Amino acid sequence: MTTKKIIFTVFAALLFFASCRKEDNPIIPDGLGRAPVPQLSKDASADQSIASSDVSGFTGKVVVDQYFKGDHSYTSIEAVIIKNSDASRPEVLQSGITSLPATITFTGDQLGSLFGEPVVPGDDFTIGINVTLANGQVLEAFPQDGFPSYDPNVFTLPGVGPMTVNYAVFCPFAADDFTGDYTVINDDWADYQPGDIIPGAVTAGPGTNQLSLSVYPNPAAGTASGPIIVDVDPATNNATVSKQVYGQYDGSGFGDFSAEGTGAVNSCNQTITLTLEHTVALGSFGFATLTIQKIE
Repeated sequence: MTTKKIIFTVFAALLFFASCRKEDNPIIPDGLGRAPVPQLSKDASADQSIASSDVSGFTGKVVVDQYFKGDHSYTSIEAVIIKNSDASRPEVLQSGITSLPATITFTGDQLGSLFGEPVVPGDDFTIGINVTLANGQVLEAFPQDGFPSYDPNVFTLPGVGPMTVNYAVFCPFAADDFTGDYTVINDDWADYQPGDIIPGAVTAGPGTNQLSLSVYPNPAAGTASGPIIVDVDPATNNATVSKQVYGQYDGSGFGDFSAEGTGAVNSCNQTITLTLEHTVALGSFGFATLTIQKIE
C-alpha cells in the first residue's frame, strides 16, 4: 500500500499523460510520455467464456478503444493473444487497425489454429493491444523484455478500464476446489509482485456459489483484511464482486477501501481473474486487474 500515496501525488499529471518507458525514447521527460491508453472490453452480444463442451461453437468479440479519445499519437494497432499466461509466445489476432473503437471477432476453431493445438479444458486466452506510435516505437501488450510498457500509475486514471481481456475454457464450478493458498500471476493494484504467495487467500462460501478472497490489504505486511465476496455463475464461470468494504491500509489516511467489479474463474486450474474498481470516500482509484492461481 506504500505506493498509493505516491499515486495520488501524480494524479493530476496523469490526467493528461500516460507513461511509457523512457529508455525506449530518451527525449521523453522522466516519468512522462504521451501514449494512447488501450481500453478493452468484451462485447456483451457474444460469448463471454469458452464452454469445454462446445469449443467450435464459441464466438468472442472484443471492443478495442482508448482512454483519451482525441489521442492520435499512434499509426496502427494490432490485437495479440497469449495462451495460458505464456507471454513469450503472443500470436496476432488482427493487425492493421488504424481507427478506434474497433471490434475484433474470433472463434474457438481460430484459437486452435493460432496455437497449433486443440483448445482443451484448463486453457485460457488473454487478449491485449500492441500500439505503434508515430515515431515508430511499439508499446507491447506482453513485453518480451519483461518490463511493462505502461507505468502502473496509469491505472489511477478516473474510470480507466482494463488493458486486456481474458477468455477461459471453463470446467464445472465447485467452490470447495478453490480453498487454499495462491500464487500471484498479476496484480495491477501493486500490492503484490508476480510469484508472491498469499497463504489462505481463498475460502469457499459463504454462499453455495461464492468465494471469499482475503488478499487486500496486503496480508504479507501483517495487516488483516475483511474478505472480498465473489459471486460465481456456475453456468459460465463468470464472476461478480458487488461493492463492499474490504479494509483499511495502515497509515494511508484514506479510511475504508471498497471494491467492486467483474471477472472470471477457471475451474480447471483454480485461477481467479478479477478487474476491480477500488474506491474510498474521496473517490476512485480506477480499475485494476488481479490474477491469482491456487497452489496444488
